Order: sequence, then C-alpha cells, then structure tokens
Amino acid sequence: MEKKTNATPEGEVKNTQQIEEQVAMEIAAKEAEAKAVAGLAEKEAAKKAEELAAKKVAEKAAKAAAKLAAGEKTGEDGISKEAQHILADYPHENEVFMTSDGFGFFDEHDAIQHAKRLDDQDVVSVKRQEE
Repeated sequence: MEKKTNATPEGEVKNTQQIEEQVAMEIAAKEAEAKAVAGLAEKEAAKKAEELAAKKVAEKAAKAAAKLAAGEKTGEDGISKEAQHILADYPHENEVFMTSDGFGFFDEHDAIQHAKRLDDQDVVSVKRQEE
C-alpha cells in the first residue's frame, strides 16, 4: 500500500528556508558564545599576567631584604668595594666596569652586553683608588 503525501515543492522550499534560518540562528548563537568565552579567557590571562608581575616584584624585594638581613652590601657601595677587590687582583688594570649583579669587566662593551640580560642594566665604571 502506497502512502500519499500532501507535500508540494513549494512546501519543501518553505521547510528548507526555515531549516536554513534555524541553522543560521544557531551558528550566530555559537559565535556569540565563543566570543564571550574568548573575552573571559583574555581577562583571565591579563589577571594571571598581573599576578605574575606582582609575584616577581615581591620575590625581588624579598631577596634584597634577605641580603640586607645577612649583612651584605647592596647598591653602589657594594659594587665599588667589589670593583676594588678585582682591581687589587689585577694590578695592571686601572678601571673595571661593574654590572648590577656584581660581575666586573675590563672591557666596557662586554659589561654592557652582559648587563642587557639583567633587570638592572646599569654599568658602573670604577677606577683604581690612589693609595
């Protein structure tokens, strides 16, 4: 026995248009949802970056405080004293270029290149003290 349908080509076209509209609406909804999720992820990433930066600053401050508590000299006085120790070991040198991490170089270019990898990129020139 054959089933009869009342479907017409016009009805099929209308049904196809409704399906296309529904699919388009679903796609738009998914795109909006994806944008919202991306926005949240971006905000979360920015928050993590701020937290990491704050943590780095706190760690640096803690290290400086620990050095002071241990009686170590920091700043130019410590650099200058270290430079004089280096110059004492190398009597033929009259000047040393010091980086913030306490390394001394007799060549200024070498000191500058080394300092580029440091947070504090200052290079201090220290000359032998006359005795």
